[in-house]
Amino acid sequence: MRKLIVLLFGICAACPALEAKAIPTGSDTGFFTGKKIRLEKIDFVIGKETLIPGMDSLRPVAEFIKSKPGLVFEIGCHTDVRGSDTFNLRLSERRAKTIYDTLIGMGVGYSRLTWKGYGETELLPVKKNSKGVPYEQTSGRRVELKILRVEKSMSDSVFLPGEFIRIPVIVYSFDDRREVRLRDSLAPVEKFIKAHPELVLEIGCHTDVRGSDKYNEKLSAARAKQIYDILLASGIYAPRLLYKGYGEYQLLVSDRMTISEKDKMKQEALHQLNRRTELKVLAVNDRKGR
Repeated sequence: MRKLIVLLFGICAACPALEAKAIPTGSDTGFFTGKKIRLEKIDFVIGKETLIPGMDSLRPVAEFIKSKPGLVFEIGCHTDVRGSDTFNLRLSERRAKTIYDTLIGMGVGYSRLTWKGYGETELLPVKKNSKGVPYEQTSGRRVELKILRVEKSMSDSVFLPGEFIRIPVIVYSFDDRREVRLRDSLAPVEKFIKAHPELVLEIGCHTDVRGSDKYNEKLSAARAKQIYDILLASGIYAPRLLYKGYGEYQLLVSDRMTISEKDKMKQEALHQLNRRTELKVLAVNDRKGR
């Protein structure tokens, strides 16, 4: 498998290849929201979105992403200053979309990945010779993986502020019968929260983009409040819980990506990824909570 050298925050580090067998196992505490991983050995034909040497250069990246199921990444493509601002922005967007499509085709899940073209808006310091004359015009041209969020499961034991916790699918109630189903679907969540008295958590509910902004915000807030009330009634200490409805303002899959998907079944699957309920760790105290 082709090797990649990882450059973190612009500082070169001799890291192992991004092969599944070389990825550290166990805790992912070295990965945090906002961390950037620069990908070397990935390049494009000048002025085009054609990969050099080809799609196989992305296989180690796909394997790396699949080996980290708790991380959600953004593919960011950057250009140098040659060419107009508009051309460079559009070019970087096409390149990012090319990488995204290729990785999805290699089995990376839709919910694990998004993409963005930055053009020349985030240039790296230009290399200069001993006389202070710039000699490297391509220093800004790069591809990066940026960690957008860190997700844990309820089976994990270590949690950090800012992390998200995946929970089972929640069945929301619109009548008395569904109220029972909602309580049943929240049973694992209740058990988890009571087992971790050190955590202060936010219940966040999200919708997809269908419907008006105001309707979606109101709907998500009502759902979050409903869950909050049920959990408090089960005996969970109120200061440990907050709730918030986000509507369609924190999409896992952007509206641009959903619209660009022509297959209706795949498009619906993308909408379903955005319709979610999650726990967010706000604080970690000692284990003397109630």
